[in-house]
Amino acid sequence: MAASAVAGCGSARPAGVSGEAEPTSNQPIQETKPTDEHKPEDTSRHSLSPPYTVTNRGSILCRYNSLDGNVRSWQWDGSTLVAQNTIGTLVRKLPYSQLKQLQLNRLGFNQESKYLTLANGKNIYQYSVFIVPSCFTPVSEEMYDRHSSIINAVRAAWSFVTQLNQYTSEFNEKPRFPLETLLLAGGDCEDSVILLASILFAMPIELDLKFVFMDINNPSDPVEINHVALSVTPEDEPLIIETTAPNKMTPYERVEGFFYKIEPPDLFTWNHELELRGIALACWIAHADISVL
Repeated sequence: MAASAVAGCGSARPAGVSGEAEPTSNQPIQETKPTDEHKPEDTSRHSLSPPYTVTNRGSILCRYNSLDGNVRSWQWDGSTLVAQNTIGTLVRKLPYSQLKQLQLNRLGFNQESKYLTLANGKNIYQYSVFIVPSCFTPVSEEMYDRHSSIINAVRAAWSFVTQLNQYTSEFNEKPRFPLETLLLAGGDCEDSVILLASILFAMPIELDLKFVFMDINNPSDPVEINHVALSVTPEDEPLIIETTAPNKMTPYERVEGFFYKIEPPDLFTWNHELELRGIALACWIAHADISVL
C-alpha cells in the first residue's frame, strides 16, 4: 500500500456568495480536471472533511467546497509539483549570478536581480516569477464557465485559495510557487497572492492584476510596507482582494500603497517545458554540493 500524506485547513467554511450552476454530469477524475464528489483511493481512513489536500501514489488531489455548497476535486500529477519545488528551491537559495549560469534568468527576472526596489527603497522578491497559470487552466476555465458574472468567478477562485490555505506568519519572506503553497496548505501573504493570481490568469478572459504593497495596519495612511494584496479589475472598478483571511474578500475601503502590474513570464505558458527543466534541475541537485543550498 502506497503511503499518503495529507494537508488540511480544518472543517469546511460556508461560502458567503452563491451563483454556481449545478454540474451536468459526474466526470471521472483526471489530471488537472475538476470533478464532483470524487474521493481518492485509500484516503477515507483519514476521516477528513473538505477542504484538504492529499498526496497519494505520485498524484496530488485537492477537495474543496464550491460556492454552491458542492464538494469538488482537482487532481494533478506529482511531477508538476516536483518541477516547481525543484526550481523554487534553487531560486530561493542561490544568488542571481548562479541562477543565470543555470539559465534560470529565463524565468523572467528583470534588471539582473531577484529583487524589485519599491519607490520607498524597500527591496522585495520579484513575485511575478513565481506565477504559473498553465497548471491551473482546467480548474480556472471550469470556475469561469460555471458562473454568471466575472466577479463571482473571481470570488470562486478566492474561495478556493482561502479554503485550502491557512495564513502562516512569514516563511522568511521567501515566496513559493503555487503548487508548493497548496501542498503546504498554508503560506504568508505573497504565497496566497501568487496562487490566486495564477488561477485568475488562467481564466479565459483578460484581467488587469496588480500587486498591492501596503501597510496592513494602516491601509489608507501607510507608515510602513508590511503586506501584499492583489488588485483585480473584473469590470470598471478595481477590487483590492485580501487573500489571507476567509471572511471577506474585499475588506478595505481605501488603500494607499505601491501598485505593480503583474505580467507572468512567457516560460510558464509551456507547462511541459517547466516539468522538463524541473527534472533536469533535480538531476543537477542530486550531483551538487547541497551545502550551497
